[in-house]
Amino acid sequence: MKFVDRQRELEFLREFYTKTGKLAIVYGRRRIGKSRLIREFLKSIGEGNYIYFVGGKRPLRANLTRLSKTLSKVLGFQIPVFSNLVDLFKFLINLVKDPFLVVLDEFSYLVEYDEGVLSDVQEIVDVVLESKNIKLILLGSLVSLMERRVLGRSSPLYGRADLALKLGPLDLIHLE
Repeated sequence: MKFVDRQRELEFLREFYTKTGKLAIVYGRRRIGKSRLIREFLKSIGEGNYIYFVGGKRPLRANLTRLSKTLSKVLGFQIPVFSNLVDLFKFLINLVKDPFLVVLDEFSYLVEYDEGVLSDVQEIVDVVLESKNIKLILLGSLVSLMERRVLGRSSPLYGRADLALKLGPLDLIHLE
């Protein structure tokens, strides 16, 4: 399928990736093109410089096991399964070269199963990634959850996103 429109959003992502920011959040309703936008963006980064992981509707531990397996494939060797995202990122910063991008698609599923993941991401952004050029992009399709629990004032991530993109539908001119 041909990639159309979203040039403005691609430019926002490129700017985020080249600047000093650490966290980007991309959200919008289902089937709007979030994952496709990110996959298109990742083409400009190059293999081995990122990990793309799709969270599932399962407990955090099961998602962390799958994330470790995905990361092992990217790095080319087996890594342990961690009990939380903070420990995984602490391990990761010693292995990857700068810059490196971590994309967690369907992050809203992780939050649904364990809201503590928001505090983990806060610690990752504030402490773990402080001196490294590793960036994190979170994608979510549960709009109300993303707006209230991830971006909202009571969220541990409030004010920490260097980029927050809410994707809307494509313009009619681009629909076939």
